[in-house]
Amino acid sequence: MAEKRVSVRLAAVGGRQVRAELEGVGEAGSRGFGRLSREMEAANARLAGFSRRVRVAAAAAVAAAAAAGVAMVRSGLQAVDAQAKLAQSLGTTVASIQTLERAGELAGVSMSGIEQATKDLTRRLSQAAAGNGPAAQALDRLSLSASDLLSLPLDERVGAINAAIEDFVPAAERAAVAGQLFGEEGSIAMSRIDTATLRQATQDVRAFGVVVSETEADQIERTNDAISRLGLIWRGLSNQLAVAAAPRTGSRRRRHGGGCAHHWPARPSDPRPLRQYRPPDCLCRDIRDLPRGPLGGGADRGAAAGSSSSSCGGS
Repeated sequence: MAEKRVSVRLAAVGGRQVRAELEGVGEAGSRGFGRLSREMEAANARLAGFSRRVRVAAAAAVAAAAAAGVAMVRSGLQAVDAQAKLAQSLGTTVASIQTLERAGELAGVSMSGIEQATKDLTRRLSQAAAGNGPAAQALDRLSLSASDLLSLPLDERVGAINAAIEDFVPAAERAAVAGQLFGEEGSIAMSRIDTATLRQATQDVRAFGVVVSETEADQIERTNDAISRLGLIWRGLSNQLAVAAAPRTGSRRRRHGGGCAHHWPARPSDPRPLRQYRPPDCLCRDIRDLPRGPLGGGADRGAAAGSSSSSCGGS
Protein backbone atom coordinates (compact mmCIF):
# COMPACT_ATOMS: atom_id res chain seq x y z
CA MET A 1 0.00 0.00 0.00
CA ALA A 2 2.89 2.34 0.83
CA GLU A 3 4.42 1.59 -2.50
CA LYS A 4 1.19 2.63 -4.21
CA ARG A 5 1.13 6.06 -2.54
CA VAL A 6 4.72 6.75 -3.56
CA SER A 7 4.02 5.94 -7.15
CA VAL A 8 0.98 8.21 -7.25
CA ARG A 9 2.92 11.09 -5.71
CA LEU A 10 5.76 10.73 -8.16
CA ALA A 11 3.32 10.72 -11.02
CA ALA A 12 1.72 13.91 -9.79
CA VAL A 13 5.04 15.68 -9.37
CA GLY A 14 6.20 14.60 -12.76
CA GLY A 15 2.92 15.73 -14.31
CA ARG A 16 3.31 19.27 -13.00
CA GLN A 17 6.82 19.46 -14.40
CA VAL A 18 5.66 18.22 -17.75
CA ARG A 19 2.82 20.73 -17.69
CA ALA A 20 5.20 23.56 -16.80
CA GLU A 21 7.55 22.53 -19.57
CA LEU A 22 4.72 22.31 -22.04
CA GLU A 23 3.47 25.72 -21.01
CA GLY A 24 6.99 27.09 -21.43
CA VAL A 25 7.23 25.49 -24.82
CA GLY A 26 3.86 26.97 -25.77
CA GLU A 27 4.86 30.49 -24.69
CA ALA A 28 8.18 30.23 -26.52
CA GLY A 29 6.38 28.93 -29.57
CA SER A 30 3.87 31.74 -29.42
CA ARG A 31 6.66 34.30 -29.19
CA GLY A 32 8.50 32.56 -32.01
CA PHE A 33 5.42 32.54 -34.21
CA GLY A 34 4.87 36.23 -33.41
CA ARG A 35 8.39 37.11 -34.46
CA LEU A 36 7.99 34.98 -37.57
CA SER A 37 4.73 36.73 -38.41
CA ARG A 38 6.33 40.17 -38.03
CA GLU A 39 9.30 39.15 -40.12
CA MET A 40 6.99 37.79 -42.81
CA GLU A 41 5.05 41.05 -42.86
CA ALA A 42 8.28 43.02 -43.15
CA ALA A 43 9.46 40.70 -45.92
CA ASN A 44 6.16 41.13 -47.73
CA ALA A 45 6.47 44.92 -47.45
CA ARG A 46 10.00 44.78 -48.84
CA LEU A 47 8.84 42.56 -51.67
CA ALA A 48 5.98 44.94 -52.44
CA GLY A 49 8.38 47.89 -52.55
CA PHE A 50 10.77 45.93 -54.74
CA SER A 51 7.90 45.00 -57.03
CA ARG A 52 6.91 48.66 -57.37
CA ARG A 53 10.47 49.62 -58.17
CA VAL A 54 10.67 46.84 -60.74
CA ARG A 55 7.45 48.06 -62.38
CA VAL A 56 8.74 51.63 -62.48
CA ALA A 57 12.08 50.49 -63.87
CA ALA A 58 10.33 48.31 -66.44
CA ALA A 59 8.11 51.20 -67.53
CA ALA A 60 11.15 53.46 -67.81
CA ALA A 61 13.00 50.81 -69.79
CA VAL A 62 10.04 50.42 -72.15
CA ALA A 63 9.82 54.20 -72.60
CA ALA A 64 13.57 54.44 -73.22
CA ALA A 65 13.42 51.57 -75.70
CA ALA A 66 10.50 53.22 -77.49
CA ALA A 67 12.37 56.55 -77.65
CA ALA A 68 15.48 54.78 -78.92
CA GLY A 69 13.41 52.99 -81.54
CA VAL A 70 11.86 56.24 -82.74
CA ALA A 71 15.29 57.88 -82.91
CA MET A 72 16.64 54.90 -84.84
CA VAL A 73 13.79 55.03 -87.34
CA ARG A 74 14.20 58.78 -87.72
CA SER A 75 17.94 58.43 -88.27
CA GLY A 76 17.40 55.68 -90.85
CA LEU A 77 14.84 57.77 -92.72
CA GLN A 78 17.18 60.74 -92.88
CA ALA A 79 20.18 58.64 -93.98
CA VAL A 80 18.34 56.86 -96.80
CA ASP A 81 16.67 60.11 -97.86
CA ALA A 82 20.07 61.83 -98.18
CA GLN A 83 21.47 58.84 -100.09
CA ALA A 84 18.49 58.84 -102.46
CA LYS A 85 18.87 62.54 -103.23
CA LEU A 86 22.62 62.13 -103.81
CA ALA A 87 21.98 59.16 -106.09
CA GLN A 88 19.54 61.21 -108.14
CA SER A 89 22.03 64.05 -108.54
CA LEU A 90 24.76 61.63 -109.69
CA GLY A 91 22.52 59.54 -111.93
CA THR A 92 23.04 56.27 -110.06
CA THR A 93 21.27 53.92 -107.67
CA VAL A 94 20.89 54.14 -103.91
CA ALA A 95 22.58 50.75 -103.56
CA SER A 96 25.71 52.06 -105.28
CA ILE A 97 25.86 55.03 -102.91
CA GLN A 98 25.51 52.69 -99.93
CA THR A 99 28.27 50.47 -101.32
CA LEU A 100 30.62 53.41 -101.79
CA GLU A 101 29.86 54.65 -98.29
CA ARG A 102 30.80 51.24 -96.87
CA ALA A 103 33.92 51.15 -99.04
CA GLY A 104 34.90 54.54 -97.65
CA GLU A 105 34.51 53.19 -94.11
CA LEU A 106 36.75 50.26 -94.93
CA ALA A 107 39.36 52.46 -96.65
CA GLY A 108 39.22 55.34 -94.16
CA VAL A 109 37.74 57.84 -96.62
CA SER A 110 34.98 60.22 -95.54
CA MET A 111 31.70 60.30 -97.40
CA SER A 112 32.17 63.99 -98.12
CA GLY A 113 35.41 63.19 -99.95
CA ILE A 114 33.73 60.43 -101.92
CA GLU A 115 30.82 62.73 -102.79
CA GLN A 116 33.09 65.48 -104.09
CA ALA A 117 35.24 63.06 -106.11
CA THR A 118 32.25 61.33 -107.71
CA LYS A 119 30.65 64.68 -108.58
CA ASP A 120 33.86 65.71 -110.34
CA LEU A 121 33.98 62.33 -112.08
CA THR A 122 30.39 62.62 -113.34
CA ARG A 123 30.99 66.13 -114.68
CA ARG A 124 34.26 65.20 -116.41
CA LEU A 125 32.77 62.07 -117.94
CA SER A 126 29.96 64.20 -119.38
CA GLN A 127 32.55 66.54 -120.86
CA ALA A 128 34.51 63.60 -122.26
CA ALA A 129 31.33 62.18 -123.83
CA ALA A 130 31.02 65.47 -125.69
CA GLY A 131 34.62 65.15 -126.89
CA ASN A 132 36.37 67.64 -124.60
CA GLY A 133 37.54 68.07 -121.06
CA PRO A 134 40.55 66.76 -119.12
CA ALA A 135 39.13 63.24 -118.82
CA ALA A 136 39.06 62.51 -122.57
CA GLN A 137 42.80 61.83 -122.82
CA ALA A 138 42.82 59.72 -119.67
CA LEU A 139 39.93 57.57 -120.95
CA ASP A 140 41.74 56.95 -124.25
CA ARG A 141 44.78 55.82 -122.31
CA LEU A 142 42.64 53.48 -120.18
CA SER A 143 40.70 52.13 -123.19
CA LEU A 144 37.42 53.18 -121.59
CA SER A 145 34.37 54.89 -123.05
CA ALA A 146 32.71 57.78 -121.28
CA SER A 147 29.24 56.76 -122.41
CA ASP A 148 29.78 53.17 -121.24
CA LEU A 149 30.98 54.36 -117.84
CA LEU A 150 28.01 56.70 -117.41
CA SER A 151 25.64 53.81 -118.00
CA LEU A 152 27.11 51.88 -115.03
CA PRO A 153 26.12 52.33 -111.38
CA LEU A 154 28.53 54.61 -109.58
CA ASP A 155 30.32 51.93 -107.56
CA GLU A 156 30.92 49.83 -110.68
CA ARG A 157 32.03 52.97 -112.52
CA VAL A 158 34.66 53.69 -109.87
CA GLY A 159 35.74 50.03 -109.80
CA ALA A 160 36.19 49.90 -113.58
CA ILE A 161 38.30 53.05 -113.60
CA ASN A 162 40.52 51.95 -110.70
CA ALA A 163 41.00 48.50 -112.26
CA ALA A 164 41.99 50.05 -115.59
CA ILE A 165 44.44 52.40 -113.87
CA GLU A 166 46.08 49.42 -112.16
CA ASP A 167 46.25 47.49 -115.45
CA PHE A 168 47.39 50.16 -117.92
CA VAL A 169 49.20 52.89 -115.98
CA PRO A 170 52.58 52.63 -114.24
CA ALA A 171 52.55 53.25 -110.53
CA ALA A 172 54.43 56.55 -110.84
CA GLU A 173 51.79 57.99 -113.20
CA ARG A 174 48.60 56.73 -111.58
CA ALA A 175 48.03 59.80 -109.41
CA ALA A 176 48.15 62.09 -112.46
CA VAL A 177 45.69 59.95 -114.46
CA ALA A 178 43.34 59.64 -111.48
CA GLY A 179 43.51 63.41 -111.06
CA GLN A 180 42.28 63.88 -114.64
CA LEU A 181 39.16 61.85 -113.77
CA PHE A 182 38.43 62.46 -110.07
CA GLY A 183 40.07 65.85 -109.62
CA GLU A 184 43.26 66.62 -107.79
CA GLU A 185 41.82 66.23 -104.29
CA GLY A 186 39.42 63.41 -105.12
CA SER A 187 42.08 61.30 -106.77
CA ILE A 188 43.91 60.80 -103.48
CA ALA A 189 40.75 59.59 -101.75
CA MET A 190 39.50 57.39 -104.59
CA SER A 191 42.87 55.73 -105.11
CA ARG A 192 42.41 54.09 -101.69
CA ILE A 193 39.14 52.48 -102.77
CA ASP A 194 40.50 49.68 -104.92
CA THR A 195 38.60 46.78 -106.47
CA ALA A 196 39.15 44.50 -103.46
CA THR A 197 37.69 47.13 -101.11
CA LEU A 198 34.67 47.61 -103.37
CA ARG A 199 34.14 43.86 -103.54
CA GLN A 200 34.21 43.55 -99.75
CA ALA A 201 31.89 46.54 -99.36
CA THR A 202 29.38 45.00 -101.77
CA GLN A 203 29.37 41.76 -99.80
CA ASP A 204 28.91 43.62 -96.50
CA VAL A 205 25.94 45.76 -97.52
CA ARG A 206 24.16 42.78 -99.05
CA ALA A 207 24.89 40.40 -96.17
CA PHE A 208 23.69 42.80 -93.45
CA GLY A 209 20.59 44.06 -95.25
CA VAL A 210 21.88 47.60 -95.79
CA VAL A 211 20.86 47.76 -99.44
CA VAL A 212 17.44 49.22 -100.22
CA SER A 213 15.75 49.07 -103.58
CA GLU A 214 14.78 52.12 -105.59
CA THR A 215 11.10 51.58 -104.75
CA GLU A 216 11.88 51.41 -101.03
CA ALA A 217 14.10 54.47 -101.29
CA ASP A 218 11.32 56.44 -102.99
CA GLN A 219 8.88 55.43 -100.26
CA ILE A 220 11.34 56.44 -97.54
CA GLU A 221 11.97 59.74 -99.28
CA ARG A 222 8.24 60.51 -99.42
CA THR A 223 7.84 59.57 -95.75
CA ASN A 224 10.72 61.79 -94.68
CA ASP A 225 9.32 64.69 -96.71
CA ALA A 226 5.93 64.21 -95.04
CA ILE A 227 7.54 64.25 -91.59
CA SER A 228 9.43 67.44 -92.45
CA ARG A 229 6.14 69.04 -93.54
CA LEU A 230 4.67 68.18 -90.14
CA GLY A 231 7.47 70.22 -88.61
CA LEU A 232 6.26 73.22 -90.61
CA ILE A 233 3.01 73.11 -88.65
CA TRP A 234 4.78 73.88 -85.38
CA ARG A 235 6.99 76.48 -87.05
CA GLY A 236 3.98 78.21 -88.56
CA LEU A 237 2.14 78.09 -85.23
CA SER A 238 5.08 79.64 -83.39
CA ASN A 239 5.36 82.36 -86.02
CA GLN A 240 1.66 83.19 -85.75
CA LEU A 241 1.90 83.34 -81.95
CA ALA A 242 4.90 85.65 -82.25
CA VAL A 243 2.99 87.91 -84.65
CA ALA A 244 -0.03 87.97 -82.34
CA ALA A 245 2.10 88.80 -79.30
CA ALA A 246 4.25 91.48 -80.96
CA PRO A 247 3.40 95.16 -80.29
CA ARG A 248 1.64 96.84 -83.20
CA THR A 249 3.07 100.31 -82.58
CA GLY A 250 4.13 100.80 -86.18
CA SER A 251 0.63 100.40 -87.63
CA ARG A 252 -0.88 102.68 -84.99
CA ARG A 253 1.79 105.29 -85.62
CA ARG A 254 0.97 105.26 -89.35
CA ARG A 255 -2.69 105.86 -88.49
CA HIS A 256 -1.60 108.92 -86.49
CA GLY A 257 0.02 110.48 -89.52
CA GLY A 258 3.02 108.52 -90.71
CA GLY A 259 6.61 108.40 -89.55
CA CYS A 260 8.28 110.84 -87.20
CA ALA A 261 11.14 113.10 -88.19
CA HIS A 262 11.86 114.26 -84.63
CA HIS A 263 15.08 113.30 -82.92
CA TRP A 264 15.09 113.64 -79.16
CA PRO A 265 17.11 115.40 -77.92
CA ALA A 266 17.33 117.29 -81.20
CA ARG A 267 20.53 119.11 -80.28
CA PRO A 268 22.95 117.05 -78.21
CA SER A 269 25.31 120.01 -77.94
CA ASP A 270 22.61 122.25 -76.43
CA PRO A 271 23.84 123.33 -72.97
CA ARG A 272 20.33 123.19 -71.45
CA PRO A 273 19.71 120.36 -68.94
CA LEU A 274 18.18 117.21 -70.33
CA ARG A 275 15.03 117.55 -68.21
CA GLN A 276 14.09 120.72 -70.12
CA TYR A 277 13.69 118.81 -73.37
CA ARG A 278 10.15 117.86 -74.34
CA PRO A 279 9.86 114.52 -76.24
CA PRO A 280 8.15 114.69 -79.63
CA ASP A 281 4.49 113.70 -79.89
CA CYS A 282 5.27 110.61 -81.95
CA LEU A 283 7.38 109.17 -79.13
CA CYS A 284 4.62 109.79 -76.62
CA ARG A 285 2.11 108.08 -78.89
CA ASP A 286 4.43 105.05 -79.26
CA ILE A 287 4.75 104.74 -75.49
CA ARG A 288 0.99 105.00 -75.00
CA ASP A 289 0.37 102.48 -77.81
CA LEU A 290 2.45 99.76 -76.19
CA PRO A 291 0.12 96.88 -75.24
CA ARG A 292 -0.89 96.63 -71.62
CA GLY A 293 -0.39 93.46 -69.67
CA PRO A 294 2.38 90.89 -69.22
CA LEU A 295 3.23 90.49 -72.93
CA GLY A 296 3.93 94.10 -73.74
CA GLY A 297 4.72 95.33 -70.28
CA GLY A 298 3.61 98.79 -71.38
CA ALA A 299 1.13 99.53 -68.60
CA ASP A 300 3.62 101.36 -66.39
CA ARG A 301 5.35 103.08 -69.28
CA GLY A 302 2.06 104.20 -70.84
CA ALA A 303 0.80 105.46 -67.49
CA ALA A 304 4.03 107.33 -66.93
CA ALA A 305 3.86 108.89 -70.37
CA GLY A 306 0.17 109.86 -69.94
CA SER A 307 0.46 111.24 -66.41
CA SER A 308 3.64 113.29 -66.76
CA SER A 309 2.75 116.58 -68.42
CA SER A 310 6.34 117.76 -68.23
CA SER A 311 7.62 114.93 -70.44
CA CYS A 312 4.80 114.27 -72.91
CA GLY A 313 2.81 117.41 -72.64
CA GLY A 314 -0.04 115.78 -70.73
CA SER A 315 -1.55 114.37 -73.94
